[in-house]
Amino acid sequence: MQKLPGHQEIPASAATVCPVEAPVKEYWVAAIDVPLPMLGETKGKMYILKADKAAVLSGSQSPEPLVLHVNVGDCVNLMLSNETDSGPVSIHADMPAYDPVKSMGIAAGGNPAQTVEPGSTRTYTFYAHPDVGETVALLRDWGNVLENPGLGLYGAIVVGADGSSYTHPVTGEDMTLKSGWRVDVHPPARDSYRDFTLFIQD
Repeated sequence: MQKLPGHQEIPASAATVCPVEAPVKEYWVAAIDVPLPMLGETKGKMYILKADKAAVLSGSQSPEPLVLHVNVGDCVNLMLSNETDSGPVSIHADMPAYDPVKSMGIAAGGNPAQTVEPGSTRTYTFYAHPDVGETVALLRDWGNVLENPGLGLYGAIVVGADGSSYTHPVTGEDMTLKSGWRVDVHPPARDSYRDFTLFIQD
């Protein structure tokens, strides 16, 4: 094929998707098998912070979709461990910037495998780009996209204003590196507000 004018040389990929000055937020996430209320307490799958895993499996904490709150300009590292009984899993995030060779979560075209086999761990890196701004990024599995999202393997990254902090609306606990579908958001330049993340499951 003829190369397009001005595109004779293919530019090299950036060393990283995140600028060096971007604040980094890291989350250790596990994909696990667990009975879910939406499935009539039969076994489903969910993304969960590893810090919450024992409480959910013991029944002392209700299973809830993974919802992370970050700020515009943050670099987000999700270290995903596949702790399910069988089958590969991945994380695909709508909206943030990512390297499609490493963090798209979808094995498309000639790209290398993007999934995590049982017993393995992989890091997915996303950048909450200022050009996108405040948004919500849906997380879902593409290891088995036809079945796993319907079994509960989904979540969200909610992107707030640069410099925002997040607290639990009841306890006041810092929610910056925790998962929660309801938080109080405290932006630096406007009034605080309560944020709810709702998922519609058919």
